[in-house]
Order: sequence, then C-alpha cells, then structure tokens
Amino acid sequence: VNEELLKKKKEEIELLNEELEIIRATDSLTNVFNRKTIFDQLDHELNRTKRNLWRIESSIKKESHINIRTYGDDFDYEPIGELLDHYGVFSLLMIDVDHFKKINDTHGHLVGDQVLKNIGELLKDKDIFRTNDVSGRIGGEEFIVILPETNVNNALGPAIRFMKKLSMIEFTGMDDCPFKITVSIGISESSPEDTVKDDILRRADKAMYWAKQHGRNQIVVYEKIFNK
Repeated sequence: VNEELLKKKKEEIELLNEELEIIRATDSLTNVFNRKTIFDQLDHELNRTKRNLWRIESSIKKESHINIRTYGDDFDYEPIGELLDHYGVFSLLMIDVDHFKKINDTHGHLVGDQVLKNIGELLKDKDIFRTNDVSGRIGGEEFIVILPETNVNNALGPAIRFMKKLSMIEFTGMDDCPFKITVSIGISESSPEDTVKDDILRRADKAMYWAKQHGRNQIVVYEKIFNK
C-alpha cells in the first residue's frame, strides 16, 4: 500500500512539475512562448541547422560511400524543391501589430489585450502553421515564429495564411464599435554565416520595419529587398 501511495504521489509531483514548467515557458496573455523561451528555441534551431549543414557537407565529401535508401511508394507526392530548400535552413517571421498604441488609446487596454490573445490563437492554428513551427511573444505587440527546414519562399505561405485569417476577425471596441487590425511581417532565412541568433533577428526586424515604413499591412522578405 505504501509503495502504491508513494508511486501515486511521485506521479502527481512529476505532473505538477511539468505544469509549472509550461507556466514558466508561456506568455500568460497570449499562450505562446514567452521571450526567454522563444529565444532559447531560436538558439536551439540555429545550432541544429548548423549541424545539419555540417552533415550535408560531410556527406558530400564522402558521397561515394553513401548508401541511399529508396522509399518507393510510401509517400503520395513527389518532393518539391532541392535538398537545401528544406534541410540546413530555417526561416524567421517577425510580426508586429500595426497602430497598436492607437488601439489601446481608442478602445482601452482590455480590448488591446483581446487583440493580442487572438494573435496568439492564430499563431497556434494548425491550419496556418505546422506542428513543429514555434511561436513566441518577444514584447508588447511583437511576435516571432520559427519555421524549421523552411526557406523564405516557402515561409511566405504560412505568413500569407496568417494575414488572411487575421483579416477575417472583427473586434469590438468602445460603444460596441467594430474594427479590424493589420500586421506588418518581416521574414528572413538563416545563413551559414550566422553565428548568433541576433544575426537573423536583425534581418527579420529590418524587413518588418521596412514594411512599417512603406505602408504597413504587408509581408517583406529581407533577402528580396536588401540582397538584390
């Protein structure tokens, strides 16, 4: 009886620790990762991508010894794109709510909080993003999404889906006045020259601010604007 009781108590403690870990990692308002956790995830993805690039380079050097396994008819469709379009690369979305201060000033902070909650819900919407995509709030009305094994061309798809779904949401402001919101999104993909997460963050942030400065409510890819 004592052993069963101890086992049950141990399971309860483990479950409680898991719940506390989730609370520590999550932004309480939007239910996506908080700043510290999403930056830790970004560090992890950068290191994982570097290792994948190293594996590719090592495999190419030893290509005469590679044993290729054929999967036959296991999958329904032919693969799209080259290997390096998916492997050894990831993309980052920087999302900022347009005119958020005006929303708070006009409709109040409770309505502003509801806007941010809805953004969080869309960032976890599996019709927009994949299960392994990771999103977080980095401060105020600003969010980032990490898209593993995705170049900027493929990153445009979820970014567009996100903006389309957001455009369908109608919020209720002061005096039951309906209004809609827009966002500006900057995208950049990882580079073999990236040494720290700030490298890709800086590019995505620069693309997002370019979108702000040129009319808002748009998606800007850093590599298409600044690397022409």
